[in-house]
Amino acid sequence: MTKTAIVTGGVRGIGKGLSTKLAELGYNVVINYTSESSTPRAEQLADELKKAYGVDAIPYQADVSDHAACKKMAADVVEKYGSIDVLVNNAGITRNTPFVDMTPDQYRRVIEVNLIGYFNTCHVCLPHMFEQGEGQIVNICSISAQLPQIGLVDYAASKGGINAFTKSLAAEVISKGVRVNQISPGSIHTEMTEQTLREYPEIVRNFEATIPMKRSGTPEEIAWALEYLLKATYVVGENVSVNGGSFMQ
Repeated sequence: MTKTAIVTGGVRGIGKGLSTKLAELGYNVVINYTSESSTPRAEQLADELKKAYGVDAIPYQADVSDHAACKKMAADVVEKYGSIDVLVNNAGITRNTPFVDMTPDQYRRVIEVNLIGYFNTCHVCLPHMFEQGEGQIVNICSISAQLPQIGLVDYAASKGGINAFTKSLAAEVISKGVRVNQISPGSIHTEMTEQTLREYPEIVRNFEATIPMKRSGTPEEIAWALEYLLKATYVVGENVSVNGGSFMQ
């Protein structure tokens, strides 16, 4: 029986790389996204994955900060495929704004999507994994949880929460047959970073100059870490940091 994976924020950037890797590995892929404007891209990606890898792939619009929407998504996936074998939490937003210039609504929204969104999807998928007796959750974190970066206070706080959440949840659910791990990307070249590069070119270039490999990574390099975690059956509660050597200094 073909296994099924959900990827939140799975349409572009790192998420697209993760969705593609799962299809390559033979999973049916549920490509989650939030905005209606992303529907055409989600549909296109689903079609590409089906044609390229012979698996089923579907776009699924749901705001991960909405628990009810997440619960419906999990139920719909189980109804369609019979299981949820892998959950990859990747959905996230950032403001790139000095903290004092943010409104409470802005930083609250970052926390709701980046942290509470992970809570919600895990909360609704875990009961199905418990019933199956197995499952895997991979949370996409960030080196921002450990590396101070100006203008990312709310983002860093949300990622710090994910770091603690992953370890505590992993300890809690491994006895049920569910492995929880996380990947912490460093600077990764995506559409989001291209926008930042256009707005703040010197900041990006200066940051990349501090990376021992002198470049940003790619979504494919994050996807390779996902493949490792899915296959590494004796790894649980761990953080795979993919950052070009940023922590060697």
